[in-house]
Amino acid sequence: MNLPGSTKQEIYGLVARCTEDFCQTQTLVCDSAYISGSLNISRSLASQYLNEFVRDQELIKINTRPVYFLNRRIVEESFKVSLTGNSFYDPEELTELAEKSLLTRKSFIRAIGNDTSLSHCVMQCQSAVQYPPKGLPILIWGEHGVGKSFFASLIYDYARSERLIPETACLIRFGAGSHPGDGDYDVRKLFGEAGREGRGGLLKKAAGGYLVIDHVENLSSQCWTRLLDYIKTGTFYPWGSGERASNSTSRLIFLTCRQPMEAVGSAVLQHIPIICRLPCLEERPMEDKETLVISFYRREAAEIGRKIFISNQVFNTLIHHSYDHNIAELYNCIKTSCANAYLAAPQGKKSLNVLLYHLPENLAAAEEPEEDRELEEKVMIDTATFNTRADSDRILSFFDRILNLCQQYGHGKMTLQGFMKECRESLELYYDYIIFEKKYSNAKVRSIERTLERVLDEASGKYEIHLPANCAFVASRLLYAQIQMRSPVRLWKLKNQGDLEVLSSLVRQNCETEYMAAHWMMSRICQKLDMTMDGMNTVFLALNIAFYNRNPTGQKCIGVVMAHGCCTARSIADAANKLLGEQLFDAIDMPLDISVEETARTLKQYILKNSLNRDVILLVDMGSLEEMGGQMADIPNIKIGVINNVSTGVAISIGSSIRRKLPMEQILAETCEKTVCTYRIFSGGKKKAAILITTETGETAASRVVQLFRTSLPRMVDISFIPYDYSRLAKNLDEDEVFERYNVLFVSGTLPLKLCGTAFVPLEKIIAFKDIEQVNRIFSPYFTAEELEQFNQCLLKNFSLENVMNYLTILNADKLLNFIEDALKRLENLMELRLSNTNMVGMYIHISCLVERLVTKTVIERPENPPALTGDQRRFVRLFEESFASLCAHYNVEIPLAEMLYIYGYICDSAGEP
Repeated sequence: MNLPGSTKQEIYGLVARCTEDFCQTQTLVCDSAYISGSLNISRSLASQYLNEFVRDQELIKINTRPVYFLNRRIVEESFKVSLTGNSFYDPEELTELAEKSLLTRKSFIRAIGNDTSLSHCVMQCQSAVQYPPKGLPILIWGEHGVGKSFFASLIYDYARSERLIPETACLIRFGAGSHPGDGDYDVRKLFGEAGREGRGGLLKKAAGGYLVIDHVENLSSQCWTRLLDYIKTGTFYPWGSGERASNSTSRLIFLTCRQPMEAVGSAVLQHIPIICRLPCLEERPMEDKETLVISFYRREAAEIGRKIFISNQVFNTLIHHSYDHNIAELYNCIKTSCANAYLAAPQGKKSLNVLLYHLPENLAAAEEPEEDRELEEKVMIDTATFNTRADSDRILSFFDRILNLCQQYGHGKMTLQGFMKECRESLELYYDYIIFEKKYSNAKVRSIERTLERVLDEASGKYEIHLPANCAFVASRLLYAQIQMRSPVRLWKLKNQGDLEVLSSLVRQNCETEYMAAHWMMSRICQKLDMTMDGMNTVFLALNIAFYNRNPTGQKCIGVVMAHGCCTARSIADAANKLLGEQLFDAIDMPLDISVEETARTLKQYILKNSLNRDVILLVDMGSLEEMGGQMADIPNIKIGVINNVSTGVAISIGSSIRRKLPMEQILAETCEKTVCTYRIFSGGKKKAAILITTETGETAASRVVQLFRTSLPRMVDISFIPYDYSRLAKNLDEDEVFERYNVLFVSGTLPLKLCGTAFVPLEKIIAFKDIEQVNRIFSPYFTAEELEQFNQCLLKNFSLENVMNYLTILNADKLLNFIEDALKRLENLMELRLSNTNMVGMYIHISCLVERLVTKTVIERPENPPALTGDQRRFVRLFEESFASLCAHYNVEIPLAEMLYIYGYICDSAGEP
């Protein structure tokens, strides 16, 4: 779907969110007035765009007064229906259409993934609840944090909504093994105690409702014996009673983090017919993860009463991270990010911007380079209107285009050749989106790719067809994309089943061999990957095979691009083939960890399968690949020409000559004549503004201070905040290369730097809020007066001494500050001197960094043999050692003479001679 402007995109996203709420609550709110008020636009503009969406079959409308609007695809996916019209008389007409689906999915619709990764669990639990006369016991198992307790509450809600248990029935939870020293505690708690009035057990209290027992692996054999008796007979004996049995209508749900056999054993499992496994977050499709992230942020936004925007980098980090504690850990990370962003936000601001550094450290660490990160951080997502189905909409639009082309061909509006050409172009766009925009790369994708390589290799020999070297790379990502969005794709295929059959028949009739090969390959893929695929994937594969195996009559050469790296050759070959409009080149990449011999074997296999007595032009980049042709000498009746320094331009030149059916010698000679390297130097250009932060304890500490600066900004600005190595800058000063690359506005740090062309702002002056006008002048071109005031308020809050110390040192900041405070007071008394507030802050910072360097044995160069000490210097050294004796003893460090003299110089420069 191509939306022309941001307003229309916001409307679409807001309707999507309201539709998701409707699917859960059956409450309509989204009319033109609601859109107008929410987005601050006119009602006429809102009505115009809403009706355009209806006309394009993106939305449906409910013709009540007022008229309400819903997202068609979300309604179809949620209620498992296919809508034929665009409008409904009232909500009842729509809900009656989906009545059967609503009945079976009530309550469980609140579980994200209820129609994808959790669909089988939902079906199992519905069966257990519905089974007469009082349902079946259920064992739910899965890793920590997958949502077992939440799912148990959905079962309870479902039973109540179906009126299988009374409206007043309760849900009681019990954690087994909470009193390991008391072997009978669980028995007494569950079954009650005989003769103790008011001490009835949980089974009695949960009568008519549900009793959820967590950590069932901790239950004793005695407890299990009693529970199994209750499951079989509906009666139980309270603890201490051997004769009088009690009855209960309580239903049972058991929870465990362990494998069922390990948790309870086979004897118990025989009496629990419904065993339900909740998948870990890593196993769930991407659409589930995206929806979880957005829904959690929306929950936080509702709780704090502010809109929440998250950067694209935050979103991608959250959905791709591996969580040890699954959904529970994901939610905690999101909660932490909101808390950090809330603390940093200026007072009175009605929204939060959650950036990468607001995430917990384990997520934010080791991310992309600083400049790339800043670009990503500028792309902000409005969690209130974000459409988690945008990816599936984009992919299904490619599928719709293929069906549309088939219909045009069927109506005689294009030739078969034109149909095949348009299909190929559409598929190329689809592949580009999957490979270059989605950039799927994880262990599961690589596993699918390895399996496909074997299947494609078998197929090329069995059907004598040519498949390019990157075919497995592309196909694995296509399959993975569809696995990640199973529900929308499944619904789309159901809706377009008739058109898909027409398309399949058309391809099968006109590409019979290719279709047979594709069908065999898809069967093998399904068998090896234990997946279910359908005709659409077969059609796509058949179209690709047909394209790759077009061999113009009389073509004398084939081209192969070989290059070092993971996808260099593939990129050059794909670009050349697209620009030339023909499959003239294949690609063989040589990753840096693959030997030349292995690459040579791959090339030899390719030539033997595909050369068909044609010459082979090998386009290589450099090094060992230039001699690759000589290793093919034992292949009969083949001439191999090797040309080096391959580029896209060289490939296009050679491809054009191959199409002209020129001899190989002429192609290579002409290409070498035309290929000349030229160069131009472009100087000048606007340098990007930057602020450098240095600390004597290294770039890690400087990175933390950078976070404080960023958090203090009233909004994002086009300035790079760069943590920089102090030693390097102190050595190079104004000659450092950073000043060539950036327009450095100022440098701030813990140690002074004698820079001539750039302002240096000591960190202690920022903490003491002294000479802040200098910083304000530097930022004045970027912020308004009001924003500068916000900036100053945030600086005061964020750059408190305690806060900066926590960011600067890995040591316990509070303890270290106490030691330094005592030592400096003693030094002041002994020297009969009072340091200014700014100087005192500077001493705190420098001495804390000094102690950390001594503890971690990090060296900063000082003069090894200082000149002979003056009397004042000797006196200072003696008093300093006396004042800091306790600190040195606690941290087991010895402060070098050069460091003490440095501090002496700092005090003299700041406060006059002591």
